[in-house]
Amino acid sequence: MSQLTTVGKSIFESIFHSSTLGILVVNEQGTIVAANPHLEQRFGYEPNELLEQPLETLVPIAFQNIHQQLRKGFFAHPQARPMGHGRYLYGQCKNGTEFPIEVSLCYAELENQRYAIAYLSDVTEKQEAGRLNILLTRLFQESLHATYVIDTSTLRFVRANQAALDSLGYSLPELRQLHPWDIKLDTNQAVFQQIIAPILTEEVSKVTFETTFVRKDGTTFPVEVHFQAFQHNHTRVFMQIVLDISERKQTEQRLIREKEIAQRYLDVANAIFVLINEDQTVALINQKGCELLGYSEQEIIGKNWFNHFIPQRVREEILAIFNQAMAGQVSPIEYVENWILTRDKEERLIEWHNTILRDDCGKPTATLSSGIDITNKRKAEQAVNQALVEGQEAERRRVAQELHDGLSQSLTAIRLHLNAFESDVAHSAKKNQEAFEKLKHILQTTTQEVKDISRDLMPSVLRDYGLVKALQFLCQTVDDTNQVKLHFQTYGLTQEPDESRKVGLYRIAQELINNTLKHAQAQKIDLQLIEHPDSIVLSVEDNGRGFTPSESKEHSHGFGLKNIETRVKLLSGTFTIDSSPKQGTLVTVEIPKPTNEQH
Repeated sequence: MSQLTTVGKSIFESIFHSSTLGILVVNEQGTIVAANPHLEQRFGYEPNELLEQPLETLVPIAFQNIHQQLRKGFFAHPQARPMGHGRYLYGQCKNGTEFPIEVSLCYAELENQRYAIAYLSDVTEKQEAGRLNILLTRLFQESLHATYVIDTSTLRFVRANQAALDSLGYSLPELRQLHPWDIKLDTNQAVFQQIIAPILTEEVSKVTFETTFVRKDGTTFPVEVHFQAFQHNHTRVFMQIVLDISERKQTEQRLIREKEIAQRYLDVANAIFVLINEDQTVALINQKGCELLGYSEQEIIGKNWFNHFIPQRVREEILAIFNQAMAGQVSPIEYVENWILTRDKEERLIEWHNTILRDDCGKPTATLSSGIDITNKRKAEQAVNQALVEGQEAERRRVAQELHDGLSQSLTAIRLHLNAFESDVAHSAKKNQEAFEKLKHILQTTTQEVKDISRDLMPSVLRDYGLVKALQFLCQTVDDTNQVKLHFQTYGLTQEPDESRKVGLYRIAQELINNTLKHAQAQKIDLQLIEHPDSIVLSVEDNGRGFTPSESKEHSHGFGLKNIETRVKLLSGTFTIDSSPKQGTLVTVEIPKPTNEQH
């Protein structure tokens, strides 16, 4: 017996010291007579520091008085109490912190003394897990989104929150008799398993799809289903979260109808409408635009507008303006003309009215443009202007010829007759001689004026010697007046331009010089004629008083500049003016050379 007692004592001491529960022994006076290492460490005391201390040392101050009464009651009527009865107490550490504990009590009597033995367990994590479980349960039950839990082996519903039951009209017992495909319209087990196949094979953990649910009463509603797998208590579980998308579908249908109505309005319009995204792709185009370009809507939408539908010769220029508009670097260009390229490689001139679309922050996101094909209109205008210019030139030639063949001959005859009377007048009175000399002077002046008019109307040097000689003669004539110093330079003109360009450039130079003489009050004029590989550039620069080009039409410059602009357009050229008050004026005209097709 003695040996057994010794072995048993050793075992009990081992359990006491190695237990993961706190063990506390208290006598009837409430004094701690034993505490195991786990309890000392949890309460923050050194070994044996709790011996002979009152039990209430380990109880929060707020509960010490009531705890003394409970302790006395226990010793008066000792009764074993196991853990897990839901009675949670609080312990107080040496540093004053508190934590929840669960206590199991028993008693023992040794040598006529009664002792209470308490087993203490820290239930902080247990309480946190319980609260978290309550929270998750509430989240599940009170979620506005219908949520279902599905058994992975039977594919039957196991649980569903209130939102799910309300949306379908089933009770939970009724729903547990159903499978997911039983509540989906036009779906059977094979179709459903095909949808969730990536989850069944564990390729993914979640799939999302849209379908239609059928309520218990037979009515239907569209839903978006998020079906996923997760682990719970080492078991794989399926969860299905369902969003009712009835409002979204109604909104989508309404937007589709509104877009269809808007598209019909655009399609019946006589103008082209095109929406170009920030990335230069076409987002919208109406029927008129499709007809003009020669493509179907499907062939245009998503294409890069500039790469596919703008001629290469002007693409870079138009694209630069678009990019600047998208970057917010230029003001909206409300009106512009540019060429587009059709499927048949035909170029059409479009008159555009543009609007820049912006997001909520004011950042440009797209351009919406309406356009009218003015190709035929512009050709008609050019034909009229061409006829007008040709008529003017023809009339100039006719008048110049009349002056040369008619009036000049008559003046020559008059001069010959006067010369015949010159010897007789020399013997007449002084008064008659003075009158005769005056008459000769008037005749000489008139003859020169007729020659000047004839030359301006149609200089023979232009016809006989070409553009460069004609401009040199024009400049020399102006220079000889000593009214202004006119300097002429030419570079690279190796071949005489065709008749229309030769006459056009001469008339433009003539008009610009005349405008300068009349209005600029300049002391110097520089005229340059430069040939480039694809064009001929004429520039006239003066050091006169200058003007504001935008206001030119309101002043006397307007009419002359309009004539120049007309001639430039007829030659498909460009016309720029750089001028400001007191800073002189530079006018640059660039006329393209004829292409092979034009030859």
